Amino acid sequence: ERVRGQAPINTLRGWREMSADTLPYCPPSTAPDPLETEVAQARKLVLRALDAKIAIQDDATALGAIRLALKLAGNILEHPDEGKYTRIKNSSAAFQRCLAKCPGGLELVMAMGFRTAVHEFEEFWAVEVSPLALSILAAAREGLARYESLVVGRAERAQRARLEKVTGSSEQRDRVLADIEADKAERRERAALMRRDVDVASPPPRGGAANGEAGREGLEGQEAQAQAEAEAEAHDQDAEGNGDDAPALDPALEGSEECARRSEAA
Repeated sequence: ERVRGQAPINTLRGWREMSADTLPYCPPSTAPDPLETEVAQARKLVLRALDAKIAIQDDATALGAIRLALKLAGNILEHPDEGKYTRIKNSSAAFQRCLAKCPGGLELVMAMGFRTAVHEFEEFWAVEVSPLALSILAAAREGLARYESLVVGRAERAQRARLEKVTGSSEQRDRVLADIEADKAERRERAALMRRDVDVASPPPRGGAANGEAGREGLEGQEAQAQAEAEAEAHDQDAEGNGDDAPALDPALEGSEECARRSEAA
């Protein structure tokens, strides 16, 4: 090996001959703080329960567990000297619904420092207040708050996606309905144009039934009139012929019997 440009050192004697400033500085090691070690271990267990089991549940279940755990940790940190805030009944409806029945809920409670205890013949989950317990609860509250924001963000994104899907479906349905109405209007307009073209190309026949009837009546009237005129003309001709054949009356015989007989004969 080469150390800061020096030649390779192959013997222990060479290492001893090196000056002290060529060796890297190593700070003196200190023993880890037992309190910090236990807090780090508890934080790891809290995050494991949150990440591996609670956060993968549906949003309502995950938020219910996280928020109840946050409330328990906050109450103890804000009121460490009040015993009623350091325990919760195991039979509590909220505890059973949000933590006991949630996968990973009891693991989270135990990682936060809660242990089962009996008080006045009832089972409780309680924390023995101490500097270590308060440090663990503070670390747990920090992790719970971070996961709460993650789950809330996930729920909001899912809600937006659902709304966008519903809105998109409504808009698509509106577009389809508008296309259908436009197609109906176009069909009606096309049908009207076709009827108009047919009316122009083939006009109705002249006359018709009424005109034919009127024509027949007119012809019959003309024939009757012609026949009446012919009969009148024939009657006039007969009257003229009869007048030419009758003998003329003698004025001298007017008033005599001979004149009367001739008149009768005529």
